[in-house]
Amino acid sequence: MRSSRNPLMPVFLGLLLGSACGGVLAGCTTDGSTPPPATDCPPASVLTWENFGEPFLLTWCTPCHSSYLMDIGDPNERQDAPVGSDFDGYDHYIDWETKVYERAAAENSQMPPAGGPTAEERAMLAEWIACGSPQ
Repeated sequence: MRSSRNPLMPVFLGLLLGSACGGVLAGCTTDGSTPPPATDCPPASVLTWENFGEPFLLTWCTPCHSSYLMDIGDPNERQDAPVGSDFDGYDHYIDWETKVYERAAAENSQMPPAGGPTAEERAMLAEWIACGSPQ
């Protein structure tokens, strides 16, 4: 019996998804979401989870994106942040790295919805993510 599978499909998908994957910022994501635009990591970058990522997320993100806010009792506790989109620690954040970039880094300013980080802080977030969100 002849297979109906197109032998060129893997080639097409590889071209479509970016076969030369080098991480989230090179066009590859593990969750199938749209990757952020390519951004170069400055060779002298010193931003880490400890000195930038964690304080940034604690200040601007976890007031709504925390597993401690389960949307039980007060429906506005998470300010409409989906349950499960939590940034309590690095392991939780890294699953959302692409979305964080798309919504809050560089010129992206949809989050937090009430405003917040300065343009400089958003640029630093973009740099940290471009460098692979080092711990």
